[in-house]
Amino acid sequence: MNEGRSQFYFLQMVFLFVGALLICFFSPVQVDLELVGLAFVFIFLALVYFFYIRKRAGLSKHSFSLTMIFIFSYFIVFFQFPLDLLLSSFSDNSLYNSLVYDESVLVESIWYLVCFFILLCLGMHRQVNRMLRFEGGGRNYKRVITKPFFYLFYLLFFMHLLTVDVGYYAGGRKGELTGLAGSILGYFVLLLPVCFGVVIYNSKVTESLGKVTVVDYVKLFPLPFTIILVLFSFITFLAGDRGPAIRTLILLVFSYYIISNTKVSNVKFIFIIIFAGFFLSVIKFIGAINYNEDLIGSFLSAIERLNDSSKVESISPFTAELSASFRAYNTSFSLWSSGYSLYGASVITGFLMSIPYGVSSFMQVFELSNEDINSAYTITTHVGEVYGLGTTVVGDSLLNVGFIPTLIMAYFMGRLFIKIDYTFFIKRNSVYIYTLGLYFLMNAVNLARGSIFPAIGNVIFISCLVFLIVSLFQKNKLVLSGAA
Repeated sequence: MNEGRSQFYFLQMVFLFVGALLICFFSPVQVDLELVGLAFVFIFLALVYFFYIRKRAGLSKHSFSLTMIFIFSYFIVFFQFPLDLLLSSFSDNSLYNSLVYDESVLVESIWYLVCFFILLCLGMHRQVNRMLRFEGGGRNYKRVITKPFFYLFYLLFFMHLLTVDVGYYAGGRKGELTGLAGSILGYFVLLLPVCFGVVIYNSKVTESLGKVTVVDYVKLFPLPFTIILVLFSFITFLAGDRGPAIRTLILLVFSYYIISNTKVSNVKFIFIIIFAGFFLSVIKFIGAINYNEDLIGSFLSAIERLNDSSKVESISPFTAELSASFRAYNTSFSLWSSGYSLYGASVITGFLMSIPYGVSSFMQVFELSNEDINSAYTITTHVGEVYGLGTTVVGDSLLNVGFIPTLIMAYFMGRLFIKIDYTFFIKRNSVYIYTLGLYFLMNAVNLARGSIFPAIGNVIFISCLVFLIVSLFQKNKLVLSGAA
């Protein structure tokens, strides 16, 4: 009975996808608010379907998960501005004009996002059916050694301190680190989900772990690792770089819920995320904090500036900054519709990111610029802005692989993300799924507003690293300890 109902819902969503695709093809060049409103009807139905899939997989009470945070960020990046447009949230057209680069493709681009989201859900549904069909049996997974992973983490942190520009921690440096310092910092951050992943994996294959308190959870990690993690995140946060702090907070909080298997309602999860969005929005207005100034005064002043900005008119002021990524998407869709393409350059560089200096060598050999391989640079240059507009997962894929491959990618992204959640909370899997799953989870907030292709190289790097360390220290009996 449940299987028949599942297939019925799947077919319904297939018909919904076909309808959305037809509307996308025949969208008018003028802004039609009725079609925008209809898009939200389709999205609502797809969202109900999404929660049905999670319930079918047994994940309905596990809200601190990859699929939930990705879908939440996806809606903010792609649908908050269209909803503000539909509700006439803004008192003037200044914000509208700043976020809409090409009005002639606005309706079509919104409906393409609807198609992308429906295929995400269809991919999730297929994967859940497959996992439920083969849920019996399974391998007998064994613990892996963890100390070498943490030792490598300490080494990279030490190398980071030796190579980093002092201005990075003083808050005076603008932009990301480049060269050797940037590479070392990149690998250092990439070790974070690996260290968390091997610990979570070991906790999942230990049947006698029992109930896990917060204190028990913290004790699972080496003390030096915890100290470095907290200090690094806090100092970079005060310096104005929110990235490391956000990634660390996601890993710390979400990993606890994965290990403890604590259930949280969707309402509570959304409330926590909105509060976090408010806090980070205020921090954005503070910028880099001057240690000679009053921290509390800076915080209150930032709240006042936030209230005075045009963002306060949005239906969700505290996520308005994230929703501003819609401009990058609208621009990339306009470029694609006019025939512009990167011809898969980001896919190639994504693979090359698994090799140190692979991307820079590729650019030198073929005499390529950043605009030739990176849609974020392409979009910014095309618009003529002096600051980076960034990119989005849908727009970047369109510029690289085109209309149909992007939709196919959405289907397989859905399958991968729900498999990761299922592994985290329902049925254990190999150590690779945990480490790679934590990598995607760490970047879940930025997945919607960035390119998915760098994940290719990072996935290859993490998989090779885990394989080499486990093979060298575990299979050759050079085991230091089963626990860190």
